[in-house]
Order: sequence, then C-alpha cells, then structure tokens
Amino acid sequence: MGDSRLWGKLLEVREHAKETFIWELGEGQISFWLDRWTWNGEIIQGSTSIPNPHDMVKDYWNGNQCNYTLLYNILNSEQLHLVQQTPIYPDQRDKIVIKNANSQKISSFIYQTLFHWPSVHWGTDIWGKHLTTSTSFFSWRLWLSMLPTDDILKMKGLRGLSVYFLCLMEEETLDHLFLFFKCNFSQKVWTELLTKFKMDTMNLSWSNFYNCREEWKQINLQVIPCIDAWFIWMYRNSVKYEGSTPLAKVVTTHYTSYL
Repeated sequence: MGDSRLWGKLLEVREHAKETFIWELGEGQISFWLDRWTWNGEIIQGSTSIPNPHDMVKDYWNGNQCNYTLLYNILNSEQLHLVQQTPIYPDQRDKIVIKNANSQKISSFIYQTLFHWPSVHWGTDIWGKHLTTSTSFFSWRLWLSMLPTDDILKMKGLRGLSVYFLCLMEEETLDHLFLFFKCNFSQKVWTELLTKFKMDTMNLSWSNFYNCREEWKQINLQVIPCIDAWFIWMYRNSVKYEGSTPLAKVVTTHYTSYL
C-alpha cells in the first residue's frame, strides 16, 4: 500500500474514531481542553478563555468531582452542563470506551479499514499450534519475500560486498537461500534430516519452498519447510554476526530437538 493511500485511510479512520470513542474518567490524567471526555464526547472548546491548554482534568477537580465553582468562570452554561453529567471513577485509571451502541458499527468500519487484508492460502499453516510465534512471524516474512537478505538490502540502497556465509560460494540472495534448496549447505542439512526421520519423500518435492507446501500438506507436514527454513536462517545469523563455524549437523541437532 502506498503512503498516500495509507494516510488517506488513517485520516478516514480518525474522523470515525472521533464519533466512536470517549475517555472514561478515572485518575483524570488526560487533557481537559483537547481530549474527548465529557458525557457526549464534545471537546471543551469555544470558551472565552483557556487558562492553559496543557491542563489535565484532575487540575479542575475538587475531591471526587469537578470544581464547578472554578469552571463556572471559564465555561459557558452548555459546557458546564455536559461536565456535570460526566461520571468520575477516581479509584480507576482513565480508559477509552465506546461511546454508544451505534458506535459498534463505526468501530467495525475502523477495523475493516485498517486491518482487513485479503486472505492467503498459506495463512492457516504458519499461524498454527506447531510453530512458535517467532517461527510464524519469520514464515510470514518469508512468504512475502521480506527477509533482509543481501539482494533485498541492495534494493533498499544498502550496497556492499555480499557472500552467503553458510556455503561461501555465491552471493546471498533470497532465491539461493530459500527456493529450496540451491545452497549446498541447505542440501546437507536436509540430507541429514531425512536420515534421522527415515521418511519416504519419494513423492515430495524439495526444490522450491513456495511450491512444495501443497505436497507436504497432503501428509499433514506442511510446517516442515517453515521449521527447516527458520533454523537455517537462525544459523545463518549466528555464522554471519557471531563468527560461528558453518556445520550442517548443528542445524540438524537444533531442528531435531525442536520437533
């Protein structure tokens, strides 16, 4: 989504949010003049004078209610009436609440505007009980080709010498790393894993991460490619940034322990 479209959506949501949410007073640590907190959500504006725009609601309290004597001199009668109808819960924290029942529809609109994205066929596979939150998030980035491999960083203007630290044979690219498996190191990892699992993979492809999922899903092992990719990526980081020695058996050990 382009920046202009995003800002347009945010502005649209802002206008709806004004009619939807209101502050429920607790400690009174919100802006008296700028936040929406009175009974019907109106902002206290239009008064003849504003002593201090940074004043908080609690600055105009007297015990557990507003100091109406003080407010009488700075608010008109309509504004003072709204304040009088506003409940205060001094033993609680201020919190944002939905103003009325009709606002549920507006709230739904806000959610749909900001968070309703087209569904993808692989979504249920990566956000499941068999993957940790970190692994799921990594898999999501992998599916969207958003991992910071050197070729991606170059597209963002971060240029420099590039080598894939696990095999030291080619430049680091998303294609070399995860279009399973052009990298010799990744092939070694997979060979050792097959030996440990003793799985029949004759009818399973392992040449392309994005295409092999369907075949693995048929035997209810669609998370295997994601887990494999996760541990290779974590080991890549260890070798690149911590100077670890690239050993396929280390990845295999971590992978087996996880399973």
